[in-house]
Amino acid sequence: MPQHPLTNRDRAAWAHEAVQRFAEITGLDADNIDFNTKAGDLLSSLMHLTRIEGHDFDEILERARSYFQWELEHEGESGGSRKEWDPREV
Repeated sequence: MPQHPLTNRDRAAWAHEAVQRFAEITGLDADNIDFNTKAGDLLSSLMHLTRIEGHDFDEILERARSYFQWELEHEGESGGSRKEWDPREV
């Protein structure tokens, strides 16, 4: 976890690392394979995982969308540091 206030740039960096690591594991790390293909395949695999684990991917995706929107709306509050996230607010 970063020592500075968490930003959406931090979150994007973590996601980028996850996509790149997934690409390495699955052999999608060739230069000619675009980001959309890598990210799409990762999401597809997450869909398989949620089904096997008995969860609803659409529900998880809707929750992720609400987190994303909240994070967009609250980044940069309080003079550069963002408001702490509270799941009860989404």
